[in-house]
Amino acid sequence: MFSLLLLWSSAWLAVGVHLSVVAAVGRALGAQVEAVRFGSLGRLRLRDTAPDVSLGLLPGGFVQFVGAGDPTADGYEQLPRWRRAFIPVTGPLVVLGLAAAVLGPDGALGSALRAPAQLFSILDPFGAAPVVLDAANAALLQPPAWIIGTLLAKVAAFNLLPFPTLATGQALLALVPLPERLRVLVNGLAAVAVAALFFGWVLACGAWLYRG
Repeated sequence: MFSLLLLWSSAWLAVGVHLSVVAAVGRALGAQVEAVRFGSLGRLRLRDTAPDVSLGLLPGGFVQFVGAGDPTADGYEQLPRWRRAFIPVTGPLVVLGLAAAVLGPDGALGSALRAPAQLFSILDPFGAAPVVLDAANAALLQPPAWIIGTLLAKVAAFNLLPFPTLATGQALLALVPLPERLRVLVNGLAAVAVAALFFGWVLACGAWLYRG
């Protein structure tokens, strides 16, 4: 139970730092924050004045800037490209920095670099994925600081994947704009891929627990 609470609190730490940094950097670089959503599934509004800040039940969330996604509107899309590319990656980079403070630079970087292969091991649900789950279960016996640092590194690495809905993908789209129809299509396919990964791991974890 303690390990699960530690994972839960570490995930919220990563989310809180990520979103707060993105909002703060965006504001410092000239973007107006419209909303910050800490968490998904449900919504508890924390303030009535702008920007809208709300809280959900599960770790996750987003920062919405005024004018984002609408090239014809004043606001975010009118910022220089380098700013729009820099703002989204600051969150995961700071989270990775926190992981480095806990694990050391080599430990955090190594954990982050292993994360993509571990994530996509779900493509082999009866081979590689159970091995990853066995390793994750064994890792819960590590000291609390190691667990916190490792989870921070994994969350940072996930958000640095080049999916359009994640930080690096948003940065790439800011640097290399796509035609609107193609952008909508790419965003839709990426959202489906992320959802498939999530539900794939939910099913894999269920099968792993049943097997165990």
